[in-house]
Amino acid sequence: MSRDIKKVTLHILLLLFAAAAVVPILLMFVNSFKTGSELAKNAWGIPSFWTFSNYTSLVSFNSGILVRTFFNSVFVSVVYTMLTLIVSSAMLIMSLLGLPRAMWAGIACMSVCLPFTEDCKGRAGKRGMFNIVGCILFAVLYLILPESMYPYIGMIGGIGVGYSAGYAWQTAFNTFGALSIASGLFGMTGAVVLRIGANVFSSIYTMLANKLGDKLVQHMWVRKSAEI
Repeated sequence: MSRDIKKVTLHILLLLFAAAAVVPILLMFVNSFKTGSELAKNAWGIPSFWTFSNYTSLVSFNSGILVRTFFNSVFVSVVYTMLTLIVSSAMLIMSLLGLPRAMWAGIACMSVCLPFTEDCKGRAGKRGMFNIVGCILFAVLYLILPESMYPYIGMIGGIGVGYSAGYAWQTAFNTFGALSIASGLFGMTGAVVLRIGANVFSSIYTMLANKLGDKLVQHMWVRKSAEI
C-alpha cells in the first residue's frame, strides 16, 4: 500500500513539473493569436478573436521586421568574428616572432576594440601612451623600493585601477600587476620593453585591422540593403 502511495505521489509530482514546463509554452502560443489590446486585458484566457496579424507582420517584407532582425544578427556576428580574428591574429604574430606573453597582445586588442568599435582610434592612442606611462611609473617604484616590497607593486596597481574613473589611468595601473610577475621572469628592463612593445603593436594593429573590417562590413551592408 505504501509503495502505491509513493508511486501515485511521484506521478503527481511529475505531472506538476510537466505542467509547469508546458503550460507557459501553450499560453505563449495562444497569446500569439491575440491583438496587443486584448493581450493586455486577457492574458490568461482564450482569444475572443483569433488573428494571424502577428505572424503576417513578422514575415512580411513590407514591414521589414524579419529582414531587419536577420541583418542585425548578421552584422553583430560579423563584428564579433572580426574581433576574434584581430585578437587571434595578433597573438599569432607574437608567437611566430618567438615573443613571450602573447596573451598581452590579445588582451590589448580586446581592450581597444571593446565596448564600441567606433571608439577604437581614441582607445588605441590611450592604450599605447598610458602603457608607457604605467611602465615608467612601475620602473620608478621598482628602482626605489627594496626587493622585499616588489610583490606589493601589483597591489598598488590594483588599488590605482579601483580609484581610476577613466580608461587611460586604468590602463596605466593595469601594467603594475603584469610587470610585477614578468619582471621575475625577464628582468625589469626586459619586462618593460616587452610590455610596451606588445601593447603599442596591438594598439596600432587593432586600429588598422578595425578600419579595414569596418569598410568591409559597410560595403556588405550597403550591398545587401540595395538588394532588398
